[in-house]
Amino acid sequence: EGGKGGARPGAGPVARAREPPKPPPVTPPADARRPPDAVPLPPPDRTPPGATDEAATSPEPGAPPTASASATSRGRIASYVLLGAGAGAAVLGGALYAGGGADRAQLQALLQADGKLPPPTDQNHRVALDLMPKVDGNRVTSFALLGAGVGLAAAGAAAFFLFPGDAPAQVALAPLDGGAFVQLSGSF
Repeated sequence: EGGKGGARPGAGPVARAREPPKPPPVTPPADARRPPDAVPLPPPDRTPPGATDEAATSPEPGAPPTASASATSRGRIASYVLLGAGAGAAVLGGALYAGGGADRAQLQALLQADGKLPPPTDQNHRVALDLMPKVDGNRVTSFALLGAGVGLAAAGAAAFFLFPGDAPAQVALAPLDGGAFVQLSGSF
């Protein structure tokens, strides 16, 4: 029996082990087919427009209230504007006053020792008369800007402390007979 051609399969000294049949491949459902590196998406938001979720918006009982970092009240913004305008006006007034220093020095040199103008017969009388309105205008304008700058900066500092970052400013304006009434309120 040692022939090759007439041997039956599985009969002989070395029998091959049978492989079990392979099951048919399983196809996953259509929604489960995605690339292996895909991240699952969160479920869609089913909240109707305009509705709020109380659990998401209200803090836990006993938890301290938190303010949004990006929220700035109108009062706080107004304080920044007033402080900036005050600083700008004060700097402009100081610069204007410094710019008129040469005219003031020239007028001072033309005046007599007692601070009066030279006599009308003196040739410097006309020069002093021409410089006086320039010096006076410079002084008035620069002092007005300095005063307005200090006032605006003081109002800005007061608004900064009166209106904290999370409290809105409240302004009321009411016309009255012969004038008007303005009310500004806030909280500490």
